[in-house]
Parts: sequence; C-alpha cells; structure tokens
Amino acid sequence: MSLAHGDRGEIFGVLGPNGTGESTLIRLMSTLLMPDSGRVRIFG
Repeated sequence: MSLAHGDRGEIFGVLGPNGTGESTLIRLMSTLLMPDSGRVRIFG
C-alpha cells in the first residue's frame, strides 16, 4: 500500500469494511506492531 503525500496539512482517513486491516495499518504506522516483512516509512 502506498499513501503518497499531497498538500501540507492534508488529512487521510482509513476506511473499509470490518476485517480489512485498518487497525493493523494504524498499529504499524504508530510502531505498536512491527511488520513481519516489508517496511513502513513515515516522512521519508
């Protein structure tokens, strides 16, 4: 998944049906969960 940045101050929402990984994505981005493979980069 890639969330390319837009304008400064832009806000993204994470939406989807139950069970599609929204909470997991937030946990990965906040480092509450570490990925088994791949990487999460914030600010570059």
